[in-house]
Amino acid sequence: MQKIRCEVDYLPSSHLTQVYCGLEILRDRHIIDLVYNPPPEKYSNKPILNIKVNGTYNVFYDLLDGFNWIEGTRVENLQHFRDNYRCDYYFKRSYNEELLNYAPDNCQVFPLGLNYPVKEKFDISKGLKNQLKNLLRSNYVSYENFEYYPHFQSDFRVLFLTKLWNPDEVSSNTSKAGRERINKTRCALIRRCRKEYGDTFTGGLMEDSFSLRYAKDLVIPRSRTSKKQYLETIRKHPVCISSIGLHLSTPWKIAEYVAASRAIITDPLFFDAVGDFESGKNFIEFLNEEELISSINYLRGNSIALHDMMGRNWCYYNTYLRPDCLMLNSLLLIDLK
Repeated sequence: MQKIRCEVDYLPSSHLTQVYCGLEILRDRHIIDLVYNPPPEKYSNKPILNIKVNGTYNVFYDLLDGFNWIEGTRVENLQHFRDNYRCDYYFKRSYNEELLNYAPDNCQVFPLGLNYPVKEKFDISKGLKNQLKNLLRSNYVSYENFEYYPHFQSDFRVLFLTKLWNPDEVSSNTSKAGRERINKTRCALIRRCRKEYGDTFTGGLMEDSFSLRYAKDLVIPRSRTSKKQYLETIRKHPVCISSIGLHLSTPWKIAEYVAASRAIITDPLFFDAVGDFESGKNFIEFLNEEELISSINYLRGNSIALHDMMGRNWCYYNTYLRPDCLMLNSLLLIDLK
């Protein structure tokens, strides 16, 4: 098989580390040739990566949280997408079929998949290494550290560690209201689960100055939520809860739960993942506190359903989500010549 050539216009972004990781694994396995170009002096802070494939195909990988290319309405954003991204292929993390109605001319649009930040060895030019220093010092770990098999000890435990978003950090009233809604919902869910499940529930807010002001009683000390400790905690909890993120995004923690083969209970997901990632099979959706509690109790009382969901997520991770699988699956959709 002839190797695929990928020429990447590098952009420093935590959202894109999964893509870089996948490409580098494929390079190390001699599946692709990988070339990094330095970022231009002025570049967008949007995590939208341009890759030239086999010197012929112009491909974008879009890791935005939602339909938020610009500050504007949903329709204005979709029109911006249609008018400003001339390419042959466009892979989008936050995908649904509405995008197809706004696809740029002669462009094929596909879902990319679930997103999470990982750290991987970067083997690129000296100049780019300097630009990556701050990124690599951050609290990221290798993709292998997220992986776990579909197993749990005999005790049934539930996990929901999350964060709040400061409304004062955004300017529009719509964005402020969205953050306030997320914050209120997350705090209410934590309080309800603490009441229902006591010591079998591990939940709270990541520590920061805003959370300490907003709901100090729910804050988990930073010493207990380092990335390493967080991943170990996930493995001890067969059931993990998620709530919808900014711009209606599917949060990073969904991908982290899947990588660890956990059973997932989540708000309804607004965007479609690639492959067979389905409600009722890979995750259970809830609309309110009562449905959340009912779903937890269902999994607590049905070990077959619990093990089945964990096994499905293990299979999904190893078929679609692992960084090399995510990237190879997308590249194979391109009409390579």
